Amino acid sequence: MKRASKHSEKTQGIGCEMGDAVLHIGRRIAKLRRIQGFSQQELGKGIISGSYLSNLEAGKSAPSGKILRSLAERLDVPEDYLLDWDKKGKQLENKLTEYRQSIISNLKLAKGNRTYLKEEYPLIYSIEQEVYFYLCECNFLLKTNELEKALNCYEKEVSPYFHRVNIDESLSDQIKEVYYNFQGLRCFYQLQYSQSLNFYRKQLSFIDQNFLKAAVLYSISLLSIKLDHTQKGIDYGLEALDIYLKENQWQ
Repeated sequence: MKRASKHSEKTQGIGCEMGDAVLHIGRRIAKLRRIQGFSQQELGKGIISGSYLSNLEAGKSAPSGKILRSLAERLDVPEDYLLDWDKKGKQLENKLTEYRQSIISNLKLAKGNRTYLKEEYPLIYSIEQEVYFYLCECNFLLKTNELEKALNCYEKEVSPYFHRVNIDESLSDQIKEVYYNFQGLRCFYQLQYSQSLNFYRKQLSFIDQNFLKAAVLYSISLLSIKLDHTQKGIDYGLEALDIYLKENQWQ
C-alpha cells in the first residue's frame, strides 16, 4: 500500500457528498482504475456493480465511506486518499502557494519547495490541491526546459481530472490561473505563438499578485514582438517594468 501523507487529517468516514463538484472523487477513482488496468467490472466485483461504479466515476452517485474503504483496499491506496478527497489542508495550501511563486521568481528556491512537497506529501488527499500541485509541476518542468516530461505529467496526472470539463466555467480561479500559465508556456515552447498569447491573456484575468502579473505581461510583450506587434510589445514591456520596479522584484 502506498505511504500516506505525513500531514493527513482523519475523516469521520460517513460517506461523501459530491454536490456540484467538478473535481469529484469519481474522477480520482477512474484515474486510479485506468492506471492499474482494472475494468469497471473488475474493480467493483464484490463491492458494487459495474453500472454503479460507472455512475460514481461520472459524479452521478455519492459513495458511502464503506464503499470507498473497500475500493481503496483494492486500489492499494490509503483509505483517506479516497475519503478525504474534498478536505484541503491549510499548511499544504501555504506550501503550494510558495511553490507556485518560486517557479516564477526563483527556480533554485522552487526546486527546494518541490522536494519538500514530494517528501512530505507523497499523496495529496484534496483533489483540488493535487491538481494544483501537478499543474505547478508541469510549469516547473517547462521552466527547466523539460518539455516532454511536462507533457507526460499533464497527460498522466492532470488530464484525467479535466475530461469533459469546461475550464472557463467549472474550475476555481486558482486552478484556472496556473492552467492558463501552463498552456501559454507550452504553446510558447512549441512555437505556437498566437495560441500562447491567447492563453496568457486569459491568465491575466485570474492573477491577484503584482509580481506574477508583471511576469505574464513580460511574456505577452515578447510574444507580441514575435508576432510583429512591436508597439504593443513595447507597451506591455514597459507596463511589466513599471510593476517590477514598484514591487522591488527587478533583478
